[in-house]
Amino acid sequence: MRSPKVLGPIALLCLAVPLHAENIFHHKKEIAVVALHLVDAITTHEALTNPCQCFQEANPLAPKSGSWGSQIGFHAAIGGLAIGGAYWFRHHNSPKYANFLLWESITLESVAVTSNAIASGKQ
Repeated sequence: MRSPKVLGPIALLCLAVPLHAENIFHHKKEIAVVALHLVDAITTHEALTNPCQCFQEANPLAPKSGSWGSQIGFHAAIGGLAIGGAYWFRHHNSPKYANFLLWESITLESVAVTSNAIASGKQ
């Protein structure tokens, strides 16, 4: 069961997806980026607050504290940069760069979520 305190920041993170995307495929990729960042924030928080102290964050830029604020803030900023960068590239006639940026974010977050799942299984 997730803490009710988390629902506010999660709702704010979901608002980062621009709803006026002209292509529904881009919209689905942006939703995937937000969802993966959300799952990564939740699983990282749970792993970092585990009393066994055996989880090591793989991302050198990510916050090492298990607080909700630091995890949601970091993932909102990184997800916002990916989605905002893709939006900027798309509207400056560079759809290949926009797609690359979204797929890169999806791939990296998928690896992070998988790593967190494996680490939580070992605990």
